[in-house]
Amino acid sequence: MKTLDLNLHRNSVKILRQTPHSQFGVVTLAPGKDIWPDETSSGDHIIHIIEGKARVEIGKEKFLISQGMVLFVPPSMRHHIFNIGSSNLFYVNIYCPPLY
Repeated sequence: MKTLDLNLHRNSVKILRQTPHSQFGVVTLAPGKDIWPDETSSGDHIIHIIEGKARVEIGKEKFLISQGMVLFVPPSMRHHIFNIGSSNLFYVNIYCPPLY
């Protein structure tokens, strides 16, 4: 097993590890930016905010999450992530099963 230093992957959108059952990656968004079009995954999507503030829209609900918070997105729910802070948003994505 190998450890990861997430700080080495700031300022990127990157898949860092993948198995047949899961996928682990990081995303950095500049202030005012959002991630690509709405996503829908067949499995679980876990978002862990490392730094910054985000608005996550899941279906018609809106959630404000910030550093240290985790959001669990249920399977088949359309969702979208926005950086609403004044600094970069840096977060971890975990998909089970892999999405990309």
